[in-house]
Amino acid sequence: MDFVPDIAGRTVTADALFSQTAVSACLHGPGRPLHVRRQAQPEEPAQGDQGPLRLAVREASGLRDPLAVAGARADRAARSLGLHRSGAQAFLPRGRAGAPVRLSICIAVGHDATCSEPFGHHVGSGLGSRRVSSSSGNVVVVTGAAAGIGYAIAKRFAADGYRTAIVDLDEERACVAAASIAEASGGETLAATADVADLESCRAAHDRIVSEFGPVSVLLNNAGIMSQRLGRIEELPPEHFDQLLAVHVRGAVNWARLVTSAMREAKFGRIINVSSGNAKLAVPYRLAYVTAKKAILGITEALALETARDGITVNAILPGYIATQTLLDRADAGILDKDGFAERTPVGRWGRPDEIARAAAFLADADSGFITGSTLVVDGGITIRGDPNEDLARPPSPKS
Repeated sequence: MDFVPDIAGRTVTADALFSQTAVSACLHGPGRPLHVRRQAQPEEPAQGDQGPLRLAVREASGLRDPLAVAGARADRAARSLGLHRSGAQAFLPRGRAGAPVRLSICIAVGHDATCSEPFGHHVGSGLGSRRVSSSSGNVVVVTGAAAGIGYAIAKRFAADGYRTAIVDLDEERACVAAASIAEASGGETLAATADVADLESCRAAHDRIVSEFGPVSVLLNNAGIMSQRLGRIEELPPEHFDQLLAVHVRGAVNWARLVTSAMREAKFGRIINVSSGNAKLAVPYRLAYVTAKKAILGITEALALETARDGITVNAILPGYIATQTLLDRADAGILDKDGFAERTPVGRWGRPDEIARAAAFLADADSGFITGSTLVVDGGITIRGDPNEDLARPPSPKS
């Protein structure tokens, strides 16, 4: 199972066991170990079985076109991961006792003590599969890439041969994610810390990335935050509204501003903005989130027109309900109905982060140059059904 940093505490879940000594010395100083625990692993598929692990290996190694994954096989993989309504009780499968782990080392961003590489720059050992393609040597920046959809996108691009920059507000998680992806892909990754809502913070991260890797060819604007409350407009705190727009909207504009000049000069560039199904299928009592995600589509269309003659395409991805750790936590807390959302989705299951990563890889490809200003919906059909019933919550009672 892929590395997923734990949301709670400092425990890290990964498919690789990181060197506690190297990690703690670099991130925290000697004597402050970073706790790790074994990630549950699914059972190995039988000989000839095209189970989820084998599918993942084949796709990463380039033995078939990842965009041509048969629907039945993708459906079977999701079912085995418990993403169907009738799947396992947990989203992620329980593992076997004594499952093997691998070793890797994480180098922190910006720390010099005991760090052998600057700026969190990692080169994979080649233990993982790496697909050679025309993208080799190109530079991709993925924001919000320490976990979830962003992590899956970064991992996919690294496997495709991109020099991959993982940008996140959380330095520690970005560093661990970069090391994990480098180990899995055999490619080069770099972790950079930035607050996407702050232009100067983004500029500093961008300048480090360009210094290490060269000009950015592909930008994935994925960073975002969830609404922390449901509420009527009368009770919507102005600072909450401003925060969501700053991260989602200003963050996307900040990074596009920084990379576009070099893309114009190169006569090639790909900007991909990750929106949400809520941009197409609004839900009540989430005004700030719906507004922010809808605005991303406006940015996409306006910037696509501005850059169309410069060899730059600008597109958006609109995910449906994807089994990220954030949504899993909300389901565990009883905020989201796991089985209910699978039932309401026409294909009958939740999506997987790697399915969004495939869409991003398609839009980033040099052969996708005639697609710009478009929104690629990857949602299992939920937005055309028009029945989100999100959070199963009644409107809060107005204050007396």
